[in-house]
Amino acid sequence: MKLLTTVSAILSVLLASCARPASDESYSLLGPDGCAGFSLDMTDSLDYSLRLYVYADAAPSDSLPVRIDYLSPDEKVYREDIILTNADAASGSARQMVLCRDLRLGFRPACYGVWKASVYIKDNENITGAGLRLYREKR
Repeated sequence: MKLLTTVSAILSVLLASCARPASDESYSLLGPDGCAGFSLDMTDSLDYSLRLYVYADAAPSDSLPVRIDYLSPDEKVYREDIILTNADAASGSARQMVLCRDLRLGFRPACYGVWKASVYIKDNENITGAGLRLYREKR
């Protein structure tokens, strides 16, 4: 009986250490069209949160329009338009600034699976790239 308890405890620790990370983050340079592409793995039936990062060589002017297109696994397109401002600055220096905005908090996707996200930044003169962080949350 003691052996069974010990084996169960060891298996529990091993399985917990193999669990998926609580978040995924990816970064992409902007293409010539001002677009950065991402994959969002939302295959688990969990709640999710999504955060956008924009990296700039200098502070943007008053506002920075950003469009995000989401393509669901069942080929439906969802669009979101936001405006980033200097108030969204997460960190910065004379050489680089990071703008950060929570896009969605505690949401359930329309369908589970791997989504594609395209971040478009039209006025991208000082923008070097973008990043998305997807958080997995227990219900």
